Amino acid sequence: MTALGAEQIRRRRWRAFAIAGVCGLSLVSTAVLYRHVTEDWRGAVSYLIANAAADDRVLYYQSVGQFAGESYRDWLPGGNERRPAAAGVNPPGMEWKNGIDRAGRVWLVLYRAEAGDPQLQAIEQELASQYVRGPEKKYRGVSVVEYSSKR
Repeated sequence: MTALGAEQIRRRRWRAFAIAGVCGLSLVSTAVLYRHVTEDWRGAVSYLIANAAADDRVLYYQSVGQFAGESYRDWLPGGNERRPAAAGVNPPGMEWKNGIDRAGRVWLVLYRAEAGDPQLQAIEQELASQYVRGPEKKYRGVSVVEYSSKR
């Protein structure tokens, strides 16, 4: 639409100013967007790359978190080595339980999780029936909790 609009401007100088103005506004909005990033996906995913094994499972609380985390992993160094299977945990459903396949460790990635969230508490209780909760690593806007098998 911008190109069509610019094409309608007959004078070259005005057309160049219009195009430069649109580009400038686009650049400013991009800079503002990246300045206000609220999550540290690089830190959280780098931690998973360094610590999760291929036979582990990664559960993302909120499916948008799965999209963000797995997309980020695609371009980080070592992201495709020893890559564990990932699944989104979409409350209130419990379909995710079938996806953990008695893995030795499960990593719960919390994104947009509120303290006292009943759906998150149900997920953590279900994990506690088979796993021991380990350390939690907190990053800006994202946390990663390790669960180890009770076996």
